[in-house]
Amino acid sequence: MAAVRAVVYFGLLLSLKRVPLPVSASSTGEDKECRTGEIPEFPTFLQMGLNLQSLGEDDGGHSSAMLSKVRTGKAPCPSLFPDCVSLPQICENSSPNMFRLGRANAAGSANNPDNLVLDLTNVLANRAKVQVLVMALFKEGAYTDDQGLLAERATPLEDTSSTLLELRLSADGRSVDVYKPAMDLRTSDPQSVYALRAGVGNGLQASVPRLHCTSGTSGTSGTSGQERVIVDMSTLLELGFFVVDTSTLGFETTIIKAKDYPTNLDITVDYGPRVPLLRVGYTMVLLPEVPMAARENDDRLLYFDTQYRDKGSHRKQVRQKLSEAVDSHVSMIWRYNLRRLPDHTIRFYVDPSVPLRWRPYFKKGIEAWNEAFTLIERPAAVRAILPGDEDWPDDYDMSDVRFSAITWDVSEETLSMGIAKVDPRSGEILKCDVIMGDSWVKSYLDELEMEWVNFTNFLSKTPSVSVLMQQGLVEPGKTPLRRILELLQQGSADRKSRSFGFAAAYMQKRLPSNELQALLGSGLQEIVTHEVGHCLGLRHNFKGSLGVSQDCLRDFHCTALHGTTASVMDYVPVNLPRPGEALTHVWSPTIGEYDKLVIRYGYTHMQSPANDPGLEKVLEDVRRLAEGMQTCYDDDLYLGEDPSCLDYDLSADPLAYWEQQLDLYADVQRNLLEMSVAPRESYNLYGRAVHSILAGFLPEMGINAVYYLGGINNTYLHKYPDQSRRARQPMPADTQRRALAIILRILRPNSQGLLPPASNWPYLVNGNQLDGAIESVDLTDLVRRLRRLLLEEALRFERLLQVHKQENLLGPTEADAFPVSEFLSTLVYGVMSAGLDKITSDDERDLQRIFVQILSSKLPSDTEFIPAEVMTQLQYFRSFIHEMAEGALDRLPTTANGAEWSQCAAFNQTCTCTGLVRLRIENRSSSGLWSGTFKRCLPNDFMLNASDTDSPLSWCECLSLTKTDLDQREAQRLHVESLRHMLTSVVPGKV
Repeated sequence: MAAVRAVVYFGLLLSLKRVPLPVSASSTGEDKECRTGEIPEFPTFLQMGLNLQSLGEDDGGHSSAMLSKVRTGKAPCPSLFPDCVSLPQICENSSPNMFRLGRANAAGSANNPDNLVLDLTNVLANRAKVQVLVMALFKEGAYTDDQGLLAERATPLEDTSSTLLELRLSADGRSVDVYKPAMDLRTSDPQSVYALRAGVGNGLQASVPRLHCTSGTSGTSGTSGQERVIVDMSTLLELGFFVVDTSTLGFETTIIKAKDYPTNLDITVDYGPRVPLLRVGYTMVLLPEVPMAARENDDRLLYFDTQYRDKGSHRKQVRQKLSEAVDSHVSMIWRYNLRRLPDHTIRFYVDPSVPLRWRPYFKKGIEAWNEAFTLIERPAAVRAILPGDEDWPDDYDMSDVRFSAITWDVSEETLSMGIAKVDPRSGEILKCDVIMGDSWVKSYLDELEMEWVNFTNFLSKTPSVSVLMQQGLVEPGKTPLRRILELLQQGSADRKSRSFGFAAAYMQKRLPSNELQALLGSGLQEIVTHEVGHCLGLRHNFKGSLGVSQDCLRDFHCTALHGTTASVMDYVPVNLPRPGEALTHVWSPTIGEYDKLVIRYGYTHMQSPANDPGLEKVLEDVRRLAEGMQTCYDDDLYLGEDPSCLDYDLSADPLAYWEQQLDLYADVQRNLLEMSVAPRESYNLYGRAVHSILAGFLPEMGINAVYYLGGINNTYLHKYPDQSRRARQPMPADTQRRALAIILRILRPNSQGLLPPASNWPYLVNGNQLDGAIESVDLTDLVRRLRRLLLEEALRFERLLQVHKQENLLGPTEADAFPVSEFLSTLVYGVMSAGLDKITSDDERDLQRIFVQILSSKLPSDTEFIPAEVMTQLQYFRSFIHEMAEGALDRLPTTANGAEWSQCAAFNQTCTCTGLVRLRIENRSSSGLWSGTFKRCLPNDFMLNASDTDSPLSWCECLSLTKTDLDQREAQRLHVESLRHMLTSVVPGKV
């Protein structure tokens, strides 16, 4: 209703000529009411709408009809929120605060938004306009059993970069105009001001009518006789201060709390009519007239930044090209302004929602950053304030801009976030909140129980590839590798629990309660340090793990000094000792060397002007030091080129870490039944644990290894005369060979001990018995899916092109290359190592069949997109395996009474066969070979691609394999024959 009222007011005010606003005394005893000046030209209904005296009063039904809300019967503010009830009537509020909140009418309900008004007199007294930042977050979570979590406590509701508003008193003095200035386009060129203003518009959002106090009140108090500037708050609340989409919350509002402070105000509002109500906390802060001096961003030191285009012509800087001085691109890092903070200290308030047992670890995690600030002579720049501390504020509110809060949220996911609110004019961080999901402790405890270690929570952390494929999210060979990585790792915007293997280190060890709590606390401490780093302005650096050697990771004194990564802004797994080794730091206990360097760049010499040559010398020294460290951004992770940017790897030798993890998984499988299922627990816990390894962690590790094939290490280097490093460097050939060895190892999970022992197979069930659904775990299907995924990704055209590209980065005299020929030969020899001319296991035959099917599928199509040398290699190795098959058939004798193929079904019919089924397509000798009693005669069922014109010309044939005519030698011969058929089945004209 208020939104409609604002539009009506605005239109009418524009249509009226400017008239004086006489202040008349009331003779009705109502001289302490706030109302508008009496303007005879205004229509009657408009006077009633502007007359605050009518709010909450009976005036014959006219104004109550105009101002009625859908919600009725609003109760007074709860006693829990006395600030709302104690709001003074606005005309009696003589507070010196820049913003003054108050009630329009003493008789009106305090929680009725129509009765809440804002006095802007002090803030606009000496300025024609002011700039403010508006912030909004959910003050309470909202949960229903039928819909789940509708709102998570402390979740932000506005975009950090677009919350700046500008308030101006209109030219005629009758309204306060609200603008949302364009921040992506600005100008410091005086000659471009008019063009920019005309080109982008003024950003006017609304014009809020001005209300007035009558004479005889305290309406002139504190303003030297100047008339007050008062506006109705209901419009701003219903429109979400122009930064929150309230249409998704509901336009019916109830004020729960309202409080003003020297330079900011806080309002808590319930939005309806949906049930439960959604409680939102707004804070509006006055931005300083003079913004903080900005500091230039540098891509070697990873800060969050504010970017904009400075239109017009500018003075050329020393390091600029002439073109860069026109319409310049500006990037300013985010950082706190220590000079503006009390005691020059960044305070983080640990919210009362954080359990008491974890607060000391939160404090350590926060204040760990002082190690970096000590190097710039600010040893106490960061401080944690806990509930119960002497300086814990009585008026603490997590939505208040004065308090950067760390909250403990009830969340369905294991994650954490650090969210900064920034002055977009300068990059100054005004407030930053950290949201910690309470499921971190549950996640860790699921991996390390005091008495029973279990693996039952893995699927909630890493989605299995089989589930992703069943949902249609992953199609082997077709889904981009970048997308698979995103699905496997669930993105990297939020910090998530990924600490598999934690339990294995303690399989034979039960921890006392105090040791367990300390271990979990140290994990939470590392997460808090990471999120506070975001609050200080730092971005992720997923190459931080490369800065610590494996030897250091096994040395307690070394990790105490350097941490487990050169940057705590990396995502790293837990640092587990090898069997028999002493326990070192499981989580990083401190910030890394790179973190210290970044803090030095952002926070040193904050008082120096930007053009101070001494400052530039200090910053340039830091930039040069940064070039000696490895860095990468979030987006580098998914560009598909630089594997050293992967998250959740560990040490300067990530492949050694994964090799160690494979050894760990093999050890885990031997003990997993005992580890995952306690007495009187369901065996479905065992099935879930096995499923999580085979369909979750092994595929992820394999995909990461594929990422190294053709990998290129890209570095953010700048040009210097003494620069000896390269901006891009192929992964060493030996590193790529080791990555391929890891892939080959995962392709044979049974021989590598990565499958459960056969004695445990009778207990492999998976599901949720409480929901009445349970099924057996199909190990064969999981292994087949795993193989198909890894082989499709290793042989996809994009990967072959990547290997070819990195091969050509090296000069002709440089020998350390990993060519396509070596990649394919190693893969072919590795998969086909069991040979074809001797009896092999069903498992080996399955691996060979999947590989040959994928390899042969790469030849008939898209040849014009593949370089000739790559296609030549593919054709060569197809011919090589074909010759292997031909030779094997000559050396493999058949049974005396060999079975023959016979047609069993036409296209789209069902073949009933005890033995092997193959699909025949006209113009092809044969395609596919499958076992089974029933088989649908469709190309898709044989995992083949066939055109519509081919499909009706296909049929199925059966080879009866009964006990009397089948032996292992015959099965091997049929297997070899099927491989030969696959390799000779081509579409005419394509090859």
